[in-house]
Order: sequence, then structure tokens, then C-alpha cells
Amino acid sequence: MAALQRIRAALIGVSVRLPDHLLDRYPELAGARYRRGGLPPRVGGWALGLASVAGITLWRTVFLAPHVPFSAELLLHELAHVRQFEESRAFPVRYLWECARVGYRRNRFEVAAQRYASLRLRDAGYSPFSGT
Repeated sequence: MAALQRIRAALIGVSVRLPDHLLDRYPELAGARYRRGGLPPRVGGWALGLASVAGITLWRTVFLAPHVPFSAELLLHELAHVRQFEESRAFPVRYLWECARVGYRRNRFEVAAQRYASLRLRDAGYSPFSGT
């Protein structure tokens, strides 16, 4: 049974709960599921020529790399992707097409997710020194 759990964790990571201080400050983060590890962060990284990405979203699940700290900015960015998935069943294809056309950094979905995270952090009085 332990071997099966290790294989499962290697493939889809392990479920994690966000710290209460983040959920208190950003209650909308409760609208997603969170997992740590698994193949998705690695595959996302490989697509960018990296070992892993810090986070990647697939539908309502945010996959975080194993040792990435819980960051409000990262989590809010990924939450924006959860919402993009909810808005259109075609989102995964549109996202990949956008990456192929203009690249990852200029992808309009990435730009929108970063803008959402930045505005939400500003609205919550985010301080880069406190990390909240």
C-alpha cells in the first residue's frame, strides 16, 4: 500500500491545506483545491526549459512545486487561472495556442492572471516585507 501511495504522490502530488492566515486575508483562495508535487509542475517546467514551475493550474486544482512557499502572489495568480478554466471549456486549447503565438510571458492569460494578483495584493494592503 505504501508503494501505491508513493506512486500516486509522484503522479498527482499530495493534497495540502493553505495556512489560515492566507485564507483569512484572501478568502477567495478557498475556491480552489491545492496539491503539492506530482507531474504537473514538472511538465510545466519542461515546457519552459526548467526542472519545474512554482505552480500550475488544471481546472480547479492548483499544483505547487514541492518546496515552493505558500505565496499570496503565486496563489492569487493561479486562482485567476482557475477562473479562466471555469469561463471556457476551450481554455486549455486557447492558452496553449496563445503560448505558441506570443510566448509564455506575453500570453494574455498570463498577463491577466498577473494583473489580477497584483491588484488583489494592492487592495489587501500587501507588504513585500511581511509576505502576506
